[in-house]
Amino acid sequence: MVKIADSVKGERFLSTSATTVGEVVEESGIKLSPGDVIYPDPSTRTVDVKTIEVSRAISNIVVDNGKQVVVNTGLKDNKDIVALTGNKLHPEDEVSMDVASSIVNDDVLGRKLLIKRAKLVKFKLNGVDFEVRTQANTVAELLADKKIELGDGDKLSIDKNTRLTDGINFSISRTVSNEEEVKEVITKETVIKYDSTLDAGTEKVQTEGEDGERLARYRIVKTDNVEVSRELISSEVLKQATSKVIIKGSKVAQSVAKSYSGSIEYWRPYIESAAAIYGADANQLMRV
Repeated sequence: MVKIADSVKGERFLSTSATTVGEVVEESGIKLSPGDVIYPDPSTRTVDVKTIEVSRAISNIVVDNGKQVVVNTGLKDNKDIVALTGNKLHPEDEVSMDVASSIVNDDVLGRKLLIKRAKLVKFKLNGVDFEVRTQANTVAELLADKKIELGDGDKLSIDKNTRLTDGINFSISRTVSNEEEVKEVITKETVIKYDSTLDAGTEKVQTEGEDGERLARYRIVKTDNVEVSRELISSEVLKQATSKVIIKGSKVAQSVAKSYSGSIEYWRPYIESAAAIYGADANQLMRV
C-alpha cells in the first residue's frame, strides 16, 4: 500500500505491485503537466517507499537585482528553482520567499523568490591575497565570520566598523616573532707558515683542516611573511673547526743569490716573505 499525496488533488492510497515510483504514478492514472515534479525520483524502487508526492507546477517569480524571471515548476527547493532560470548562485548567496508570496496570476497559484547576493570582498592577509563572498555587513562581521582574529602586531588598513560594499578591498598587515634554531658551518681558517729549510716558491699543505659546526638560535621577525629582522640569541659550538695549514719555503739558493746579489727586484719576494714572518715593513727593509 502506497500513499500518493497530490499537492492539488489531495491524498489517496493505492495497492500496487509496481516496482518503481514512476510505475506507481502511471498505474494510478495521474496525469502530469509540464513542470510537475514527483518525489522521490520516478526511478526509485518502491521497496522502502511509503509516500509518493506529486508536486504540481506553480508560477515562481525569481527576483535577482531587480530583474524578474518567471518559471513554472513543482520543485520545492528554492535554489533548485533559481537554477532553472539560469541564474548562477554562489554558496554564500541566499534565496528567500517573499512574505507576501502567495500570489495569483491568471488564476494560477504562485510565489516570489528573492535572491540576496553575497558581497564580493578582496583583502590581503599576511601577504596573501584572498577573495571571498559574504553576507556580513561590516569588516568586523566578516572577520568574525571567517574566524580571523587580529593580534597585537596586526594592522588593519580600514576601520573595522566600515560597511562592506561589493568589490571592497582592504589589507591586514601581520607582524609575527618566532624563535628558530639552525645549524651553521664554522668556516675553517687558513694558516700560512714559512720554512727556511724549503726553497722559496715551494708550497705544500701540511693539514687540510675541517669546517666546524654550531647550533644558533635566532629571534626572527616577519611582516606579511617577509623577514625584516634576525637577532642571534645564543650559539653553541657542536664541532670545533680545525685550520688548514700551508707551508711555504723561504730558503734562498746560495748560487742564485751570488749571481743576483745586486738585483733588488730579485730579492723582493724573499724580503717580503721575511717581512711577513717577522711583522716588518718590506719596503723599509729594501731601503736598508
